[in-house]
Amino acid sequence: MTIARITGVASLALVLVGCGVSYYEEEDTGTESAAAVVVTPARVTETPAAKTTVDLTPARTDTGVWDPKTFLKRIPANPVSGTPDGLARSRDWKVLDWANPAEVSPWKWRSAADDVALVVKLDGGKLDKTALSRQLKLAVAENGKLRMTIYNATMRHLPMAIAVFTSVDRVYFEGKRKILRPGWNRVTYDLTAADFKCASSEWKHSAAIWGKDDVRELVLLFYGTKAPPAGVKAPPAGQKAATLAIDTIQVGGKIEGGT
Repeated sequence: MTIARITGVASLALVLVGCGVSYYEEEDTGTESAAAVVVTPARVTETPAAKTTVDLTPARTDTGVWDPKTFLKRIPANPVSGTPDGLARSRDWKVLDWANPAEVSPWKWRSAADDVALVVKLDGGKLDKTALSRQLKLAVAENGKLRMTIYNATMRHLPMAIAVFTSVDRVYFEGKRKILRPGWNRVTYDLTAADFKCASSEWKHSAAIWGKDDVRELVLLFYGTKAPPAGVKAPPAGQKAATLAIDTIQVGGKIEGGT
């Protein structure tokens, strides 16, 4: 058994089981309700997934300043190694101003010079979501899927979804919400499935993405960051914020100009 000490957190440690940690793979039940989405352990290791016993969201330096490098040092390595980073290594991710504020940037992962993780610090706020955007020119493959491995450093479940804008007309399609459990998660979206919502489907998850050969923007949506209304007692510290490490974002299709 290996015990990784969490520096800066008094007398607490994150216990890694066996040879490392497993990760969770979401199972889409075909419903929009986040509560109906069942998360089962991915069958990549025989060891159970290590529980997140410490909320790493505050990951600050000795001077009290939040630091992405300190955060990355404190989380366990992705149990599935050797997968290309894809869009996670891009410096072109932006925080959209119609949602809550956040910080996003790619950082070198561990000691591997060619391995990068996208660190996302969700600040929370008055709105119900945070949105990250990456402009691109993507032609989705015939069986194209979007696959991500994401570390949720909080001690609670965090709903997320993806969306795309297609063509010069910027037609918006949004996928179903999926749940990020504490620790490592593998999230997959089938970009050819007819379970996206848009204006023409009256915002029901019954539409296929129109213009899959001309995707202009990819959006990652993270929920559960809504601040309490005026007069309502705020939840415990850390409930309004969250920090994530996105180790891989792979898209099945051709991206003009690469990542």
